[in-house]
Amino acid sequence: MKKIALAFAASAVLVYAGNSEITAAVGGVTPSSSSKYDNHVTYGVRIGAGIEDALINQLELGYDYSYKAQYKREDPEKLKKSNIHRIYLNAIKEFDIAKSTKLYALVGVGYAKYSIELPTEDNGAFGQYGAGLKYYFNDNTALRAEVRHAIKIDTPHKHNLFYSLGLSYAFGEKKQEAAPTIATAVQQPPVVPVIEESVVVDEPVITEQGEIKGTIVKTISLTQKDFTFATNSAVIPLTGLNVLKDIAGYLTTEENENVKVLIEGHTDSTGSDSYNLKLSQKRADAIKDSLVNNGVATDRIISKGYGEAKPLQPNKTAEGRAANRRVEVIFVQ
Repeated sequence: MKKIALAFAASAVLVYAGNSEITAAVGGVTPSSSSKYDNHVTYGVRIGAGIEDALINQLELGYDYSYKAQYKREDPEKLKKSNIHRIYLNAIKEFDIAKSTKLYALVGVGYAKYSIELPTEDNGAFGQYGAGLKYYFNDNTALRAEVRHAIKIDTPHKHNLFYSLGLSYAFGEKKQEAAPTIATAVQQPPVVPVIEESVVVDEPVITEQGEIKGTIVKTISLTQKDFTFATNSAVIPLTGLNVLKDIAGYLTTEENENVKVLIEGHTDSTGSDSYNLKLSQKRADAIKDSLVNNGVATDRIISKGYGEAKPLQPNKTAEGRAANRRVEVIFVQ
């Protein structure tokens, strides 16, 4: 039990490492023919954290408990029953197959502890692989069905088939409810902005703060390495504060006093549409707040979030997702 307690204490690190998810599940176990046990029920809890810029989407720590699993009747110890503790760590890769449905594959390792000591060969480490399906009722809650095949590492002829049904709740969005903070600037080399050709705004951009229209005289796309937002974050990177100071200096000169600013926030496709829309607005607002703090009048700035609706690159790669986590500063005159 000490190992289990330590493992779930370590899971707190997973929770704060990224967009987090907790799952409660119930299911069954079908042991191999060489096992001493009959089919039995298992109850479990899993805690996972999203992983960005990696081959996998999630790392998940799980714990399953079976109460008084029955020995097979032909066994001389047939009156014996054992409680079983299983703890495991899985790497998960997800695949979107519909708007509200994800298919996923998993691979991992774990450790099983049986309460009855015969001694038994059942205690010990195992490897496992499996697949599952998630159906989302809303942005945070999903029904989860899963099948896993666990094979004991030192005795491969002993293996178990797990099948479970669970309810998952994602709570990474709650970490974003606090207003974005702006870190203290440090001396870093300035980021060279991307300047696009001037074009005409076809239609006014309407927001709750007003409207803006005219001719775009300059666009700065904050997508460079030194100004890439972290996943699920609206915190301005330290190296980006010098860039915003330079932008504010440009806007506060006499020749540019009539220039207005449209700030567009964008995200990658990680997370739900509604969550990404809120996050992109927070990123745009964070840039606006920084410009205002550097002397730009607030009535010259409009901030608007577009979520994942306007990607620069496909979201299939880590590089593409990093490029899409951006804020564009558009000067209109």
